[in-house]
Amino acid sequence: MTTLIVWDFDWSLINENTDTFVIQQLDPSGDVWRRGKQKMQQGVGWTELMDWALGELRYDRPALDAAVGAIPITDGARRAVQLARDMRAEQRILSDANSHYIATVLAAHGHADAFTRIETNPAEFADGRLRVRPHQEGAPHGSPHCPPNLCKGTVLDRWIAELQPARVIYVGDGGGDYCPATRLRPSDFLLARRAPHDGLLKKCRANPAAVRAEVVEWDDADGGASLLAGIQNALFLDALDRIDDFTTRRASAA
Repeated sequence: MTTLIVWDFDWSLINENTDTFVIQQLDPSGDVWRRGKQKMQQGVGWTELMDWALGELRYDRPALDAAVGAIPITDGARRAVQLARDMRAEQRILSDANSHYIATVLAAHGHADAFTRIETNPAEFADGRLRVRPHQEGAPHGSPHCPPNLCKGTVLDRWIAELQPARVIYVGDGGGDYCPATRLRPSDFLLARRAPHDGLLKKCRANPAAVRAEVVEWDDADGGASLLAGIQNALFLDALDRIDDFTTRRASAA
């Protein structure tokens, strides 16, 4: 029985918002983002807005990938990913970013093979630009806590049913991570980021009975050391559980 570590991406595994970071890098004038905010006020959804912005920006693929590859990861997150690899935990990414951005960032930081599954909005190059499509189209998913393009809670339920993990460690920051947080079990851990990226933590505090997992707070003020410590503790407890289970089975066999 494995440990499953689920990483949100923006402001969780990485220390930025990929979408806004890329727009700012490719359009220092801020014109595209100003017009984008006007579209948001008119009711345009985030994924649709990002696809529109990528059609307005001027770039070639090397320039786009250079901008994406410059996105920072905290030292704590980097070390936590490596620790989880060393401990043979299953690591997956569940994000509202897009597949091209995530793959590019992971390759730039040497983590391309650390994750067994990435669930996000699909993206691919077509007609000289990056196109981004919603993770889910058509019938609504029904969750009141999630944007229409992706219900993270539904995905997490599927992963838990698939793997039957002994423990889940979920790392998140925003309100979109609240739905999967409510699907966690009492033996699981929720690593919720503090302010200013604390949409998840605020919802957990407002509805404490809805989250059964142990909530561990973290931030980047210490370089992500609190994030690393939270994952270390959860993995250590999992290792102790495995030793206890092995000892019990060995005693029963004797």
